[in-house]
Amino acid sequence: MSCGFARVFSGRGARLDADALTATVMTANVFFVSMANKRKSVAALIAGRAPQPAWQGVGVAPKGALLDTPERIAAFAAAIRLRAAMTHATPPNNLTEMTTEERATLARWLDGGALAQK
Repeated sequence: MSCGFARVFSGRGARLDADALTATVMTANVFFVSMANKRKSVAALIAGRAPQPAWQGVGVAPKGALLDTPERIAAFAAAIRLRAAMTHATPPNNLTEMTTEERATLARWLDGGALAQK
């Protein structure tokens, strides 16, 4: 697309249009993919069903770590803190694009005894 924009517009115009196109594609991805999957997960939790692993080839939750109830989250709190908040080993290949700020928030939540407040 950039080549096409560069043939029609000036360098700055081509760059702006290419950036606008990229932003549109990224926004569509969030709306149609990310938000849709989150809605499915939330609906499954509300219905009382444990969500199935989302990654192809993964038939069960790794290490049996189902995180669909506060009790199960509390049972795996130390592992969650280690793998998601401290070492960045989870999610695999950071498929959910978890940010450093989100990891810090998760660590603070776990350290603050959020699970014990229930």
